[in-house]
Amino acid sequence: MMKQTKSPHLSDVHTYLVGIQYNNPFTSNSSFFEIQRRVEMIELAVEVSEYLQHGKQSNPAFPSHANAQVWYCWSMNHPDDGDAYHELMDAIEKLKSLNTAA
Repeated sequence: MMKQTKSPHLSDVHTYLVGIQYNNPFTSNSSFFEIQRRVEMIELAVEVSEYLQHGKQSNPAFPSHANAQVWYCWSMNHPDDGDAYHELMDAIEKLKSLNTAA
């Protein structure tokens, strides 16, 4: 029996805007960057989780110890009420628990 994989439905893909604040090691101040992605929430959670755990190598670059934090996550598909912060943070927590169990 072949295992069916779930293919993303068009409704699962959203355009997200995420703001991340981090401690800038060069200026000793907080800095901020934004990403915009058209993906499923799980894909966004993987990318953001990598930034939070390992830092960012490209501009603006920051090390893993920069204490990066998600400030907001907004679904552009719902501009009037697109707050997706809790959904993103829940997805990141699920990833952490899967990695811990493995």
